Amino acid sequence: MSSSMPLKRSGKLIGSGADKTIVLGFKPAHVKLINVTDRISHEKMALMDAKKALQTVAAGTATFVDAITLNADGFTLEASAFVSAKEYHYYAEEAKNEL
Repeated sequence: MSSSMPLKRSGKLIGSGADKTIVLGFKPAHVKLINVTDRISHEKMALMDAKKALQTVAAGTATFVDAITLNADGFTLEASAFVSAKEYHYYAEEAKNEL
């Protein structure tokens, strides 16, 4: 029996400075990545262009950057958004309806 509620996952990572694929077991519609160390967030929604995510820095400036790619079973972080030795927290939510 399938749930009508979307699946959600969260986690904590330490940056490596290289691309990183996170396997969730579902296709995400929304991913938020927070660099806790530097107070920088990246937010990606399924309707955004390929790798583009909204980056917001501590001062509040927001720009679109290449940072996150959504995959059929998770997402991939670009090396530029996964800086070595920084602490990251992520939240991902499943796409229940095709967009």
